[in-house]
Amino acid sequence: MEFNGALGGIYRVSEWVTRLAYVNILWLLFTLAGALIFGFMPASISMFAVIRKWCQGDFDFPVFNTFWNTYKSEFWRSNKLGVLLFLAPISFYLNYQIFQLESVLYSFSYLLFPAALFYLFIMFYIFPLYVHFQMPLIHYIKNSLLMAVSSPVSTFLLIVSCSANYYILSAFPGLGIIFLGSTTAYILTFVIHRRLHRIEFSQGQSIAG
Repeated sequence: MEFNGALGGIYRVSEWVTRLAYVNILWLLFTLAGALIFGFMPASISMFAVIRKWCQGDFDFPVFNTFWNTYKSEFWRSNKLGVLLFLAPISFYLNYQIFQLESVLYSFSYLLFPAALFYLFIMFYIFPLYVHFQMPLIHYIKNSLLMAVSSPVSTFLLIVSCSANYYILSAFPGLGIIFLGSTTAYILTFVIHRRLHRIEFSQGQSIAG
């Protein structure tokens, strides 16, 4: 059944609210199922895999089965990537502490700010790239940073959109628990998927030419 006009708009909004709440709950449950540490990466990859399908206009698939199958198949590989990603903030913290203790090295502590910024850029891009491409793990990190730097408009849009999403939902803690993960994933996937589509289209044109 299809609805038109205002009723149709309300129906579509309610559909998206339901979708985003459902996949966010799955993300939370499967993160907990992996004892947080081992569950976060495969649950996040699974959530992005589901949302990627939605951004491609595919809504006729079993969400739970897709989530669960991705979780199982990517469990170990995604956790290997997680080790690489979580070593970075630990390294930042240890280096900062060393710079604080050694007055001679204190001025170098300011170099950690751009490093932390680049790390944030990588975290923006790495999940959408992971579910879009199959490549060696280290290439996800390299290509995430490369894409973030080479697409400043998209990166700026992600920073603004994700920040706004966080501040809006943090004002309503209950909504934040139910929607923060999935809405952030949707913003990242929507923007980056469109960017990837433009890149692939332009490459296709140049090959055709």
